[in-house]
Amino acid sequence: MRIYNASLIEAMCVSIEECARRLFSQQIPQTLYHYTDIEGAKGIIQSNALWGTCLANQRKDASELQDAIQVIREEIDTVVNKGLPPLSKAIFESISVVLDSRRKWSFITCFCGDEYSQHHWCKHGKYRFGISSSQLLNLRCGDYKATHWLQPVIYHRETLRHAIRDCFEQIVAAQTQYITGDYGGPWMPAMSPPRTRDLAQLLLRVAASFKNEVFANDKEWRLFFCPNLAIGSTAPNMADEDFEPYIKTDKVMHVELRLRQPFEFFLPPRPPVQLIKSVCQSPLHNEETERETLNGLLRSYGAGVLCERTMPMDEKDQAALRS
Repeated sequence: MRIYNASLIEAMCVSIEECARRLFSQQIPQTLYHYTDIEGAKGIIQSNALWGTCLANQRKDASELQDAIQVIREEIDTVVNKGLPPLSKAIFESISVVLDSRRKWSFITCFCGDEYSQHHWCKHGKYRFGISSSQLLNLRCGDYKATHWLQPVIYHRETLRHAIRDCFEQIVAAQTQYITGDYGGPWMPAMSPPRTRDLAQLLLRVAASFKNEVFANDKEWRLFFCPNLAIGSTAPNMADEDFEPYIKTDKVMHVELRLRQPFEFFLPPRPPVQLIKSVCQSPLHNEETERETLNGLLRSYGAGVLCERTMPMDEKDQAALRS
């Protein structure tokens, strides 16, 4: 048996990127909004950073990634039942297990494109931070060049299913083309795990931005961080080991995401580039003391903006928001 590994990996990458383009064709808004409580607001201002929280430690949805894995598992069963060569079958049958193991290495920060989202004011916190999408794409996990992307969340199960089905058909065709010869010999079982890992990690591009339809009102955009994918690597665990020192475990498992700060030789250090574009307090709340606290921090850290209160609502609108 012979595996044309570079060509196979390239074909899988192309298939999954095409799948992602179909799913995430929506244009990224110029500004995205992160809703949080007072403690979260203080932390963002003081650190000039955001937290990416671990998919395995999500408080609002403990099943993160598992809904997508279930859809992928169902499509794998369909593919396998059609009949595959032994090595291709072994690769597909192990994908969902590897994907599930990547939950603890996957970190997200959530945003909404709606500046005046009543749902978010009510469910996700009384402070809203506006951040430029170009700044979000410039965030880094320390000095480590982790894999990251920004894309909308898909809440429609059948949309994901059709995209994954098309993607798998292309990958099966690629495996047929780039894996040749007869399956046999004592070393054959060792040939599937590296390809399974490569395919599972590539599928994170799609799977990490799918959620159950019950969360559809979030209209979420997701900034996703994970260790470098180590596609085709002979020592894939090194990517996880390099990433691990950046994982913090206080409160929840998370990584701190900061802007890259410019450095120029022979010039005095410049003030840090500020992440925050705007800060607003919910129309349902009017805690002046909290606003003064935040504004004191914003001045101290040179954010260049102040926390304003969103225009208050009349009683009818407030009742609708609370309901």
